[in-house]
Amino acid sequence: MKCQEHSERVLVLENALRYDILSEPGIVNAKERFIPYIQLHEFEALLFTDIRVLKYDYLEREDAVKIDYLYEETKMIPPEEINHGEETAPSKRLLKTVNYKKGEMATEWLEVIGMTKIREKCPHFSQWIERLYSLTNESQGNHC
Repeated sequence: MKCQEHSERVLVLENALRYDILSEPGIVNAKERFIPYIQLHEFEALLFTDIRVLKYDYLEREDAVKIDYLYEETKMIPPEEINHGEETAPSKRLLKTVNYKKGEMATEWLEVIGMTKIREKCPHFSQWIERLYSLTNESQGNHC
C-alpha cells in the first residue's frame, strides 16, 4: 500500500502491528489494552510545537535570531508532518540552527512547551494519549 501522508503510513504500520500481536495464540483480553503507537519522525519533531523554547538555553543573540528564523520557516508545518527528506528531519533542522546535541535537553524543552500545546498541534500523539487516559478511566470505573 502506497501512502501519501506520514500519518497514513503510521496508521497502516500501527494497525499491522496490532493485528500481528493480537492474532498470536494465547493473547487474551488484549484487544482494548494493546494500543500501538509509532512516533511520527524523531522525538525532536514534538519540539516544533513551539521551537522558540530553545531560546531558554541558547542565549546568544545570533542563536535567538536563528531560532526565530526556524520558527517562522516551520510554524505552519504540523510537527507530525515536519520531515520531508534527509535535510528536513527535525534534528537536522536543529543542527543547522544551533549547536544541538541529539538527545540533550529535549525532554526539558517539551516540559516547558507543555502537554496541552503538544496535543493541540500533534493529533496522532493526542489520540494515543486520549486512548491511554480512557484506559485509566475504565479501570477506575471497574473498581468502584
